[in-house]
Amino acid sequence: MNSLLSKSAISFIACFILLLNLSAQDQFNTFNHLKSNSDLLIGASIYYWESNGWLIRDTFEYQYDEIDNRILSLKKSWNGEEWMNNSKTDIEYDENNNPSLYFMQNWNGSTWINETQLINTFNDNNDRTYHSLEHWDIQNTEWIIQERRLVEYSYNENNDINSIHYTWWNPYDMVWVEGSRDTLIYDENHNLTSRLSQYMGDENWINSNINIYTYDDDNNRTSDTYKKWLNDSWLNDIKHLFEYDGNHNQILIMTQLWDNDNLVWKNLIKKTRDYNNDNNLVLNVDQLWDNNNLVWKNSSQQINEYDNNNLILSVSQQWDNAWVNNFYTKYYYELNTNTTNLNYSINLVNISPNPTSTNLHLEYPIDKNLFFSLFDSNGKQLLTFENRTIVDLSTFPKGIYYLQITDIDSQQFTTQKIVKE
Repeated sequence: MNSLLSKSAISFIACFILLLNLSAQDQFNTFNHLKSNSDLLIGASIYYWESNGWLIRDTFEYQYDEIDNRILSLKKSWNGEEWMNNSKTDIEYDENNNPSLYFMQNWNGSTWINETQLINTFNDNNDRTYHSLEHWDIQNTEWIIQERRLVEYSYNENNDINSIHYTWWNPYDMVWVEGSRDTLIYDENHNLTSRLSQYMGDENWINSNINIYTYDDDNNRTSDTYKKWLNDSWLNDIKHLFEYDGNHNQILIMTQLWDNDNLVWKNLIKKTRDYNNDNNLVLNVDQLWDNNNLVWKNSSQQINEYDNNNLILSVSQQWDNAWVNNFYTKYYYELNTNTTNLNYSINLVNISPNPTSTNLHLEYPIDKNLFFSLFDSNGKQLLTFENRTIVDLSTFPKGIYYLQITDIDSQQFTTQKIVKE
């Protein structure tokens, strides 16, 4: 049996490892984050800088279902003479629009060959309860399990997840085994303040690591400290520090490592971000800490351009005594004809004031049948209601919220950003 994974399979698995601990809402945002209210991302082209010129290498084409869930991502590569199929990912969804299947295939020159699949199920809260990551064995023509686990959740009185229990599949003994568990604690504003991870020993749960989070008065996360359990005590390991502008945009991310010899935090990486007037990220600069000279040194940067809030160009550069081109990506959109009627309805929904400190006023024609869902910045659903004109947010913590507006007749939707002051 061939156990070696292709480069594309490794990239695919790496992508989904990032998704394994995301909520369904997070995953939906990850795969649909380049959709605007009226435009759909239909393609992207990647150009690489070589010998003082840009050369196109890869293109991506995207397809969507009738409610704008992405169902296909097709990659093609340029072989010097023509565009050739490279790989594709088909995505299926359950009745709640949670991604239930990611199915990846590679092109062998004449036909599509199975590569990797990720199978998911979700509970009524849209939290993942099962996943199976599997790789196709060409020689034996069967799926080989790379990772499989069951996930159980418990919730507090505010419907926040306060514990997660993982059971893992042992492919050698063909049995489910006790895996690990996470215990989550929140503050009065429903902000996650700690997440304790433990694994099952011979008989008892054993501490593994803990994340501790802090927030400012606007409920923006200001730090994330990771500690590991060693010699019956918690040892600092890595810390992330965050800063924000007046619109709650993250403008600084600093990563530090713990120096156990000197008992101090030492700088490692710094990300600095700039935004335009529409709160779109236009510049991200990565810098590395020089321990010898005690200064930050440029490493890489990403420059973004937008048109009508659609990301149309992203340029990546590396630092070599000056900024040197690396690659750039162009994005292509088309008018979302599936949501023409909805967009007309949504355009008639006037949301004010925004920002607000008390109530949101929703104004729209009386003949429109709309359903509203309010989410926090973590994708947790806080409120649902129909045909209401006033929403009381006075008891909600300061921060960013998202109001999803759904046309009940067509089941199509859009999302508006709400700022609570």
